[in-house]
Amino acid sequence: MIQYNFNDVCRYGPDEFPERGPMTLNRYEQAIVGNADFFMKMQDESGFIKIPADEYYGVAGDASLIGHAISVRTYAWMLTGEAKYLDSARTSAHFLAERQDPKGGWHNDAGYSLDAAQCVMEGFCTYERLSRDAQFHDVFVRAADRMISGTVTPDGEQLIGNLTECGEYAHFSFMAWKLSGLERHRLGGEAILKNIMDNFDVDAGYWNTAVEPEVGGMMNAMKLCLNPILRLAVAHSNMKGKSIAKISEFMLPLVIKGHAPQYSLGMMDAESQGAWLSRK
Repeated sequence: MIQYNFNDVCRYGPDEFPERGPMTLNRYEQAIVGNADFFMKMQDESGFIKIPADEYYGVAGDASLIGHAISVRTYAWMLTGEAKYLDSARTSAHFLAERQDPKGGWHNDAGYSLDAAQCVMEGFCTYERLSRDAQFHDVFVRAADRMISGTVTPDGEQLIGNLTECGEYAHFSFMAWKLSGLERHRLGGEAILKNIMDNFDVDAGYWNTAVEPEVGGMMNAMKLCLNPILRLAVAHSNMKGKSIAKISEFMLPLVIKGHAPQYSLGMMDAESQGAWLSRK
C-alpha cells in the first residue's frame, strides 16, 4: 500500500489518493495535527476558540487566531483523513462568516491590523482550496478586498509603512487571486509588491522602512529624551495589542528613528511569489 506525505496531501486531497494507505507523518506534520487537537479542545459549540488575549492577539479569541486555526484544522484533515478536523474548521468558519463587518473585516472581534481581514481570509482560502467547499466564497472575497484596500490605495499609494506586514499581504493577495480569479486581487498584490521593491536598498541589501514620520520642532527636541523611555515602557508593559494599536499613531513619531533596515522572509516571499506568478 502506498504512503503519502504532506506535499502529496496538498496536491491530491484525501479522496483522490490512488490506493491510499496509512499515512506516515513527520515531526512537522505531527505538530500540525497536535495544534489542531489543541484548537479543537479550546473551541466551543459556536466555533469560538477560547484563548486569552496577549501581546500579539489583542482580544480574547481574536478573529485572526480563529482564521489561522481554520487553516491548521483543514490541513490536519488533509493529513489524517479524519472528518472531525474539517467539521471543526467549518464550525469556526460559520462563526466568523456571521461576524464579518460591512467593510469585509472583523472590527468588533479583533485587535489586529486591518481588522484581521488578512488572517481570516487566509483561513477561508485554505478551507475552500483544500476542501472544495465554496459556501464561504463571498466572505473570502470581501476579506481579500478589505486587506488590499487597507494596504494600498486604488492608485497604488502605500497606506502601511511596515513592509514586514506588506510582504505578507502581497503573498495573501496573490493567494486570493489564484482562488478567486479576480483581476483586482492580482493588481492589488502587484501594487503592494511594487511598494516593497521600491523600498529595497540594493547597495545595503535590505528593505528600508517605507514611511519616515514627520514631527514638529518641539516634538523633535523631545524625541531624543522620550525615545528610549517609551521603548522601555512598551517593552515592559502589560498592554495588549489593541491598546498599543490605538495609541501607536501618537507614539510612532517618538519611537521610530527614521528609515531603518527591515529584514523579512515575508517580503522575500512576496517577491518570489510575484516572480513565479509573472511566469505563469
